[in-house]
Amino acid sequence: MRYTFGMDAKAVAQAAKIDVNTLNSWVQRGQVFGMSTGSRGRRRDFDLDTATRVAIVAELVQLGMAAKTAVFAAGRPEDRLFPLLLVFATRERIEEGGRWPAGIRWFGLSSAAQIPDFLEQYFPDDPPSSYAVINVDVLRDRMRRAEEEWQRHHGAKD
Repeated sequence: MRYTFGMDAKAVAQAAKIDVNTLNSWVQRGQVFGMSTGSRGRRRDFDLDTATRVAIVAELVQLGMAAKTAVFAAGRPEDRLFPLLLVFATRERIEEGGRWPAGIRWFGLSSAAQIPDFLEQYFPDDPPSSYAVINVDVLRDRMRRAEEEWQRHHGAKD
């Protein structure tokens, strides 16, 4: 069965555990790649990848990252969504005592088992002391369930 993904902003915001006004603000500021600002009062339809990226941004914001930075870590519509997203502050940023601005890096990984090898490869002498791992698969599943629920209540069409 093929059906159109048309989950609205309210459903996406609820599944991402953010306020719908926050989501609408991100869209208006161009912080949700792939979404046009459109006119006020019109329903915004989110596809699964865009909704998942919103959830990634929401998770990173909850960890203290600015939304304008988190959106780049979540990626553009043409970027592949990996099962895991490894995010960390670079050594320079940590020493400056900053809060996730330009001195952050992120990498998509296929499994948590890759983390030690990744850190050894990119930081053989001085690995980061802390990092965050966003489980994108969990967020995508949450958004998929929210989509299914939304479609049930709003009469999805083939």
